[in-house]
Amino acid sequence: MISLTRDENLSKVVHVAGFLLMLAAIIFIGFRVQESFRVLAADFARPRFVVTIIGAVFAYSAACGLVGAAWVLLLSGAGDKLGMRNGLIIFGRTQILKYLPSNVLHFAGRYGMARAAGATHAALIFSTGAEIAIMVMAASTIAILLVMPLFLQYVVGAFGTSYAPIAILVALGMLLAGSLWWLRREGMLTRRLGVMTLAAYCLYLCFFLINGMLLWLVLTAVDDGAWGNPFAVLGVGAAAWIGGFVVPGAPAGLGIREVIVTSGLEVAGYGTSALAAALGFRIVTLGGDIIVALVAFALRRP
Repeated sequence: MISLTRDENLSKVVHVAGFLLMLAAIIFIGFRVQESFRVLAADFARPRFVVTIIGAVFAYSAACGLVGAAWVLLLSGAGDKLGMRNGLIIFGRTQILKYLPSNVLHFAGRYGMARAAGATHAALIFSTGAEIAIMVMAASTIAILLVMPLFLQYVVGAFGTSYAPIAILVALGMLLAGSLWWLRREGMLTRRLGVMTLAAYCLYLCFFLINGMLLWLVLTAVDDGAWGNPFAVLGVGAAAWIGGFVVPGAPAGLGIREVIVTSGLEVAGYGTSALAAALGFRIVTLGGDIIVALVAFALRRP
């Protein structure tokens, strides 16, 4: 009972800290908007910027299908037969819940709907844990490969002499290998589960690459100089997703991702265009998630 109470208190402290961090990030972005209001107003008045955002909204909504398909594959690998169509509809209907406080309600909603559809408790628990771990690993792979050199070059001044990116990638690989070894030792790792897990990882990689490309396109709509270096922008997009995901209590990474995108793009040399790109990309992701939810609710489950 004492241990449970301590865990509950710790959970509350972590969520309060996450909420305060989100609030500080929103205030920071608010001040930046106030400082650059005229520039931002001019950027958002550009027809090219508006058209790019609208197009990116639909592209992002389609890319979300990759994340949903990966979740269904993980369920299938764990022995469940929810079905791709049914799984995608459940994913689409619950994904919008991440915009509610706590940043985890979409997982809970997905569990409840999938359980009601006949999915097993064990398969759902595995798929949720595997989804979180593999998504973080996929985003980390892109962020480390593409944005870590930028960070070392401009912040630490160690570009070309530091092996930090390689060391982190090796550590992630060892973590994955250790996890697979433990699953095999416990008799949980089957050939099918391994194939489905690898397929899910590839789908997540594709999603984060598309996510970064959309951020890059939004940036190019306000800064022509961004056409020459898309790779750093892809890395910043992946790093921003990780930051928003791991902070508890921040709905869909609100504020956190904007700060990371703005700071990362400024480090990359995009100056005042960074804030416009960060705010424009928030519109893209919100609009895309709304479209996914609307389509999912319009479709009938089998």
